[in-house]
Amino acid sequence: MQSLFIHFCSNFPVFLKVNEKTLGTLENQTDSLLIETQNEKNLFVEVFPISNKDFLPSCSFASEIKIKNNTIFSNSNLLEITKFDENVFEVFLKPLTFCNEFSNKIVKEFNPAKNVKVFLRQNNLLEIEILAFGKQSKTNIFQMLKDTKCEYTQKENTQILFFSGKTQKNKDFLMIFENFFYKFEIEADVIEKNENEILALNFVHDLAKHGVVQKFVFEKSGFKLKEEYITFCENKEILPEHESLVPLAFLEALNLDDFKLARKFLSDELNCLLSDFQLKNFFGDFEEFVWNKHKNTKNCICFVFDGNPKTTKNFEFVVEDFKISNIFESNNS
Repeated sequence: MQSLFIHFCSNFPVFLKVNEKTLGTLENQTDSLLIETQNEKNLFVEVFPISNKDFLPSCSFASEIKIKNNTIFSNSNLLEITKFDENVFEVFLKPLTFCNEFSNKIVKEFNPAKNVKVFLRQNNLLEIEILAFGKQSKTNIFQMLKDTKCEYTQKENTQILFFSGKTQKNKDFLMIFENFFYKFEIEADVIEKNENEILALNFVHDLAKHGVVQKFVFEKSGFKLKEEYITFCENKEILPEHESLVPLAFLEALNLDDFKLARKFLSDELNCLLSDFQLKNFFGDFEEFVWNKHKNTKNCICFVFDGNPKTTKNFEFVVEDFKISNIFESNNS
């Protein structure tokens, strides 16, 4: 059997054991723990979350990784496995969050309108209880919030409650209740609202500084998503200063259907050759694209496809004078 190189990663802090042996700790998303195996003995992974006020409480858990025919897979939905070339695998750990019984302690009370009371209860998560005109409703919030507010308005025959706050990641959070029952919630970098519409802006954090805007409009009896569009957070696109970033800038624009920007990174020949539809479907039905940190190849980007394990394809980009002149799939080893 060939050697398999298995990298463990996590987006929450954990202590990790494999087959009852201590492997180490993962404290942030950039950390990685590696094991190499040359046999088909299954791996038993034990994950112990490290207490941290910036993360929701989670439980310890154990999962099995099965090894067969030089590949690995798992039936656990807490392990996300991706297969790279050269027998390299990444195992991404997901938290098993839990919720205690909510306490009866009221941490905040709102009176947004006559005959309307809103109670906020907190244990390790939040619960909203609404008492309004003889009606009662309860809703859990799977967020830790600060700076909470509650506002009331009436639109036509619909009574609307806006419950808002800031998340631990300092994002805006808004929960909408219509006729005092939960309708939907939004989490975004910036949320602006009035009684007629809600605008939610999420920063994409890409090279061009894109933002995605969702516009919710009140129609007949409630708010509905009316429009979604992209914008630039700095009023115009930011072009890459280094040629090595051109493939990434091209793919980021393409992923948002910003064909106008994506075509700025293509040679005249490719722009004439490929339609928008062909560009969008050139790389297949991938989940995400990433730099392949397990392979040191210039202008090579790895595309991840769904599966158990997830599979990958490497595409190489030929870049000349900040223009892509050719794209081809490189062989996986």
